[in-house]
Amino acid sequence: MTANEILSVWNKARKVEGLDDSMFRKDACGALIMYDKYGMQNPFGWEIDHIFPKSLGGDDDLLKTII
Repeated sequence: MTANEILSVWNKARKVEGLDDSMFRKDACGALIMYDKYGMQNPFGWEIDHIFPKSLGGDDDLLKTII
């Protein structure tokens, strides 16, 4: 993923009231994540995944991704 693609997906994540939304968001399951922890195995780490797996015909459209 490029930096622009990562930022585009980050901007889809839910903002958290009272926290800096450039650093903190919530993922699709409600876990608190931090922007600079992308790709890390960390309590605030996160990754980008396909809503519909590529192995089942999904594609790389960023509108069809989930954090």
